[in-house]
Amino acid sequence: MENRGYAILLDSLMALILILIVASTVITIEHSRTSRTESMEYTKLHYMSEDALDVLNKNGILDEIATLWAANSTPGSEEMQNASNISSYYLEKILPPNAGYALLIEGDEITNSSGDPQRIVEQKTSSKTNSVRLLVGYASGLPTRGLVARAALSNIKEKTTSSFLYFGGFVGQGNISQTMTLPENITIQEAYMELNVGDGFDLYINGNFCRNLPAPGAVGMSANIKEDITACNGLIDQRGESSPNLFEIRFTGDNISRQYIGGGFIEVRYNTSEMDTSPETGHMRFYFPQIEGIINYYSSFYVPGWVDSMTSNISFKNNYTTFMYIGDKLVFSVNGSSTAQTVENSSIELLNLLGASAVSEKTVPIRIGTGDLYYSVTRALGDADVILITDLSGSMRWRIGYNDSTQGVQRNCDDLQLYDNDTRRVSLAKCLDKDFINAIMNTSGNRVGLVGFSTNVDNSHNLSDNESSLIDHINNYSDLPVGGTCICCAINQAIELLQNSTPTRRKYIIVMTDGVTGYHCGGCSLTAPCNCGGVCSNTVGTYECDGNPSDCDGTQCDTAINDSICSSKRAHDVMNATVHSIGFGPIATDCSNANKTLLRIAECGNGSYYGSENASELAEIYASIAGYIINASYYSQTIALTGTGTENLTGSILYGYPQSYLDFTYTAPNASRYGLISLTQKSDRFNDPINCVGHITIPENVNVSEMKVTSYSAEFWTDYLRIDNSLISQEVYKLWEQYPGTPYPLLGDPYVVNVPNSEVVVKAGVNDLTIGTGNSETERTNCSIDDRAIYTLWIRSLVGYGDIYPSSEGCVWDIEFEDGSLIDDLQIPAGYVGSKNCSYTSSLIGGYENDSINDAVYRLLSGLDLDDDGMVDILIDPSLIEFKTMSTGGVRSLWGPVAVKLVVWM
Repeated sequence: MENRGYAILLDSLMALILILIVASTVITIEHSRTSRTESMEYTKLHYMSEDALDVLNKNGILDEIATLWAANSTPGSEEMQNASNISSYYLEKILPPNAGYALLIEGDEITNSSGDPQRIVEQKTSSKTNSVRLLVGYASGLPTRGLVARAALSNIKEKTTSSFLYFGGFVGQGNISQTMTLPENITIQEAYMELNVGDGFDLYINGNFCRNLPAPGAVGMSANIKEDITACNGLIDQRGESSPNLFEIRFTGDNISRQYIGGGFIEVRYNTSEMDTSPETGHMRFYFPQIEGIINYYSSFYVPGWVDSMTSNISFKNNYTTFMYIGDKLVFSVNGSSTAQTVENSSIELLNLLGASAVSEKTVPIRIGTGDLYYSVTRALGDADVILITDLSGSMRWRIGYNDSTQGVQRNCDDLQLYDNDTRRVSLAKCLDKDFINAIMNTSGNRVGLVGFSTNVDNSHNLSDNESSLIDHINNYSDLPVGGTCICCAINQAIELLQNSTPTRRKYIIVMTDGVTGYHCGGCSLTAPCNCGGVCSNTVGTYECDGNPSDCDGTQCDTAINDSICSSKRAHDVMNATVHSIGFGPIATDCSNANKTLLRIAECGNGSYYGSENASELAEIYASIAGYIINASYYSQTIALTGTGTENLTGSILYGYPQSYLDFTYTAPNASRYGLISLTQKSDRFNDPINCVGHITIPENVNVSEMKVTSYSAEFWTDYLRIDNSLISQEVYKLWEQYPGTPYPLLGDPYVVNVPNSEVVVKAGVNDLTIGTGNSETERTNCSIDDRAIYTLWIRSLVGYGDIYPSSEGCVWDIEFEDGSLIDDLQIPAGYVGSKNCSYTSSLIGGYENDSINDAVYRLLSGLDLDDDGMVDILIDPSLIEFKTMSTGGVRSLWGPVAVKLVVWM
């Protein structure tokens, strides 16, 4: 139904032109090498012109330009100016910078690059060519045989969108505050906070207490604060740019090495009638957070255009040296002082140092730190205490890759067939346990405890850093295990072992089983999701069911299942332990009760559930969990206070808004936003710490003006981003290539990485985003389960002329909106007096056929229904829909054609 012109390729004409070119070249080849070169350059230039027109046509851009031209071809009109802006925007990206261009429709000049000082003027060119497409469906003043209509919104009633405040990859150490600018005249709906923090804190908004967040469980490269703060909406002001909202994180603990934010954001979701809430101005100011304690800041910035000027103003107070790196360049290093200092850098200084290309349309790391302790930024000792639970029930004799009771082949860890499907489950489990211990013990300071279980807890090993003792204990697990399955017994024993830990150490429990739990530990009550009652803390199980494959369905094992879940909940609540679960063997895919148990154990233990019947995949799961724990057990971006003479260090301040900032003016992309509605939203979590890929589906008929990917990198550096879709596969960010040879500790650490040129690179349909972290190009450290994309859509509030219909009258419409509201029996246009009924609702879309105005309304509503569910996502007032109708030929091919010519020169 969308208005699309038809491009007629002038194949025969172009073939003739190329034949003439070739013939001319053959005639003159003996006389002049220069002529041969010029011919080749001309051919190359012509291909460039042809390709550019193809790109514009296949992406519907020629249709958009022609629609504006057809509406009003008067030079200087709003429609012609927007047609010019759109043409220039895309041709600037498609054609190389050493080429000039002009686009014409029926001889009317739409755009000409001769006014751009960066491109060659047409009069000075040495080589010029042109390409032509004929568009059918665009013209005016033809005989009346039918009617076409277009529709546009003059305004919207309401949309729901979001503003975000981002914290850097590492912000610390001390109390932290940062500002958020919100538009005026909005209605705030929700507020949400997601952070990786090292300690508990009080949240203040605009100087007023919001709430206390206690010390969270440490989870390394993930968000350990995920809080709805909508109750504090009344503290958030609609202040505009002149007076932004101030959010303060005031840590409640006294260990300054834990007072940091390792990435995160605050989101405010609101309703507004403003169509474009992300206007392009060509000016940007990046404000630094305020840090009161130790100045230790790793982050990044992104300028969405070519930087024309750049200045900095950084204010601080520090008794030690204070320095700033932008990218890999040292901008300043200033000796300490007991009074506040301000360092200003002019545009000439900064652009001479950095180069405009290094800070334009790139994610640029930035680092502000305390110099005299810089090389004390080292990895601390590991602080993880891990209890590794291994199922030693009778079914562990069976083959790993089969869901039957056939005994598997006993194999040693160096057996090349260890990962075959017929390997005995306990043989594989013992080898994976030992690999896991080797990985955890590779970081000094970490400890592991062991629990083996069947009907009861068969044996256990206290927390220890003695790797040999732990390995010997695993070697003594029976190769012919017997008995039932009591998961709650094992978790309860793990809780007892963790009594030997300390509150400051990170605690983990890894629960592995290959079957349904059949023994309970006292009979706790459970209501979803994790509400437990009663006591179920025994380590000796009581029979509930056999736990055989026949128990994969039904309720006969529910008491044992509930006790397992409640034991995990108790481990998290009492010990602050993170509980991960592993489905070992076919239960990962073929047993609903076992899957439900392990999934809920992980959920109520604040951990993750993994499962596979493939031995190689199980090895990867164990390695991934070990790497996750190792990554969380030390910090390379935290300054540790050691020795004397540091007592004045913790009184330092990096001042935030409005004192400390980077200021940019830049050449904005020459894209028209005429008739567009901006909508900012966030994706679901990627939830893929192994492959690090998120899948983002973009609706049809919208553009993505901006897309950024968040990355909880903990003590590592976010250093890689790739986008894959139906048209491209492009690595858009590689830190090691951007700053070759530079050690990562010198660089800032982005929490958000922007996708450059998003409106061209991001496509409708599925876009795969791969985000990665590391300490170098070769030392990879995976990613977070909490990474996600945050992006802004441009939604069209106008639709061009559609198909030709015999009438152009209107309808009585029913329209349903995503917020649940319904417009019933509304005349569109307002003067319609007929009885025809039309509907755009989740239960019925129809009635709009055979009338040009109704067709235009349908196409407009369809474009505002982003998820195609029959409910309009943007709340509109239908009385604000403006229509234009015109007469045209009844046969579409007689409407036009018009010639679109692209002239290119070099």
